[in-house]
Amino acid sequence: MKLSYALLLTAVCYGGASRSITAQQMADAIAKQGAKTVAARLNSGKGIATWNYVEDRVASGSIPWLKIAVVLKPYTDAGIAEGLDNSVADALPKAPEQVVGMLGETFHADRICSGAQFIEVPKKTVLDYLKSARVAVQKIADPTLTKKRDSCLTEINSGIKDMSK
Repeated sequence: MKLSYALLLTAVCYGGASRSITAQQMADAIAKQGAKTVAARLNSGKGIATWNYVEDRVASGSIPWLKIAVVLKPYTDAGIAEGLDNSVADALPKAPEQVVGMLGETFHADRICSGAQFIEVPKKTVLDYLKSARVAVQKIADPTLTKKRDSCLTEINSGIKDMSK
């Protein structure tokens, strides 16, 4: 058991076999070593393939990976933090309740809900994304998320207005 955990931690932290790492395996590594340690090893540059994989999984809207993003982001450098923001924003139309629930200290509505992740992308692509996100976010009925939902909708609507000019 110790040997397989050591191999897993090496894979998670140094980029080996990154395509086979599950959210549960990443969560186990974080629980055993701490988020700061795992993120520091990923930030070292030896785990960039793993960061790319994590960002892809987060962008898919996978709830376990979204939870991992929340845990790891405080320990990331600026580039990785921006990548995680972009991935969480990409997940918004797919997992709106989870993403909106994450807004606060770690992830902010002005980055996640505004379409800010799009750089040099055709306006139609951004508008389509924002409209899709708006439809998804408007469906959130959880009363505990009302304030965050409304803040996100304000950012989405502002983005739509800006893109429609």
